[in-house]
Amino acid sequence: MRYGIAAVLGVTSGAAMILVGPLAGAAAGDLIINRIPYRNPDGCLEVAGKAMPLAVENNTATGAAVFRDSGCTGEMTGYIDPFNTRRPGPAPAGFFGASIKVMR
Repeated sequence: MRYGIAAVLGVTSGAAMILVGPLAGAAAGDLIINRIPYRNPDGCLEVAGKAMPLAVENNTATGAAVFRDSGCTGEMTGYIDPFNTRRPGPAPAGFFGASIKVMR
């Protein structure tokens, strides 16, 4: 019985770490946009002041949507699947936008 409470607390805190995880909603990995890495991206990423060609390398298990305007607003101009890469070029090769929203 003397180990009972300590064992329960240890198991409970271990289970909480598995459920919550260290990232709590962020996509684990890197989203590399025009050669700039965004570590464990989450939510809307402002990547340019105005729409421009984007090279996107998605090294996460989560997809990402590209938007023409800042704040992840305006037309969605593309979507990049998890563990995929898209380089600038004529559609559908590349993306054109100012912000990217990491999907959950």
